[in-house]
Amino acid sequence: MPKSRSRLFCLLAGLTACLLLLPLAAPMPGGLAAEPPVKGDAKAGARVFVAKTCAVCHMVKGLPEAKGTIGPRLDGLMSRAGSLRRSMTALAYIKESIENPNAFLSPGYQPVMPQLMPTMTKAEYQNLLAYLQTLK
Repeated sequence: MPKSRSRLFCLLAGLTACLLLLPLAAPMPGGLAAEPPVKGDAKAGARVFVAKTCAVCHMVKGLPEAKGTIGPRLDGLMSRAGSLRRSMTALAYIKESIENPNAFLSPGYQPVMPQLMPTMTKAEYQNLLAYLQTLK
């Protein structure tokens, strides 16, 4: 087989393999492929959410203390977060929102979220992330 045909065959074989494997790496609706769950205690994370005053600004159905209206409602957070910043997974967006609250603002909200990272231990942060991942 001539070199040009051989190269074409290799190219077509490679493209075919990619197309066959593409469904295995399909992104979640509204964003990039899902990340594995954070290793943390979601119940403890709900307590962190209240203790760090997140509940003062954010509303979450099922968490009686979370009645805030200053920040976005967090029900369905995991299903929405991946579509807010197309270049990020839902979890990456949530992490950025906590680590650097003014990096991206949800439409219609002011930059009033405080810097919480200096006030949290690593365990509290992991637990908070685990809790926020339950908000589907």
